[in-house]
Amino acid sequence: MADGPLVSILMPVHNDAAYLDECIQSTINQEYSNWEYCIVDDGSTDNSYWKLEKWRRIDKRLHYISSPHQGIVPSLNAAAKLANGSIIARMDADDIMHPKRLREQVSYLSNHSEVGLIGSCFRHFSDAMKESIPKWILHHQDWSNRLLSSDEIHNNLFAESPIAHPTFCMRKKVFYKLGGYHDSSWAEDYDFLHRARIQGVILGKVASTLVDKRFNNECISNYEPRYRQNANMEAKVYFGNMMQIFNGRDLWVVGSGGSAKSLLKALQKFEIPVEGIIDNKIHQGTPRKLMGNSVSGISKPENEKAWEKFKNKRLLLAIGGEKGQQLVNQFNYWGWKQPEDFVKLV
Repeated sequence: MADGPLVSILMPVHNDAAYLDECIQSTINQEYSNWEYCIVDDGSTDNSYWKLEKWRRIDKRLHYISSPHQGIVPSLNAAAKLANGSIIARMDADDIMHPKRLREQVSYLSNHSEVGLIGSCFRHFSDAMKESIPKWILHHQDWSNRLLSSDEIHNNLFAESPIAHPTFCMRKKVFYKLGGYHDSSWAEDYDFLHRARIQGVILGKVASTLVDKRFNNECISNYEPRYRQNANMEAKVYFGNMMQIFNGRDLWVVGSGGSAKSLLKALQKFEIPVEGIIDNKIHQGTPRKLMGNSVSGISKPENEKAWEKFKNKRLLLAIGGEKGQQLVNQFNYWGWKQPEDFVKLV
């Protein structure tokens, strides 16, 4: 399928020679053929350059430049300068596109003129016998793949990134409206999505699984500080403050584990006061404190009456996994609203 707008695919490469053949071949296999690769070889020291040169000779739609190692954000912005298309897509050099990926995403944008940036469902995989995929990564995959409508994506943006970065596909005017990627202290894709929402960009998602996302322990998200929980939580508080979701009501943090501690540190950094902390234990004797904040216990969190005294407050949920989702489901069942009554931050 050649009819339709040109899609410019941005892809940074850094020592990905082992995966490039599979990745690029999956793009050449696309049913939608009006695309170009805009690649930056970010100071690779393996055979990435020679792999890219081989594929450039095979397919003239592949364009690349080489640079000293500078990191993912400068590389993505440099790749964007090569883009000639009216649509910009993302790809990671170790991932695999399904043949329908570009066709379905271009079709979605064509049929939803109000939407500026979309993703798709995805699935993780790992090289056989080398490493297993952690449960928390699979949990995030399942959570993300359930969020399909714009409202679901927007409402869950403060919990975690609801669109996987290598599935991004957007109108070029959105990319330039936001000034490209910013080199912040947290994940560049999460930063991009928050800035898009602040600018009024509507987000969406194709319900099909269109990208296979490789899990490997060498991925930069496993070792760069910007992808760690503390940095991620700072992003949530920073953008939450910009969108004034902490204003108007007294704030209570729900949870007392590691996520709650990360949230409290971020709130303190941005000088946002909380009234207290809620967990599921009743404390006897000396009142318990966590990081200088009083802790109130609720022994039966499934009982609406147990939350009576916290009505007209704003609850900041710092509980992840199934327990966190159970609370969200309860609050929704009781008629509570995000972000007026509660905000899920994990």
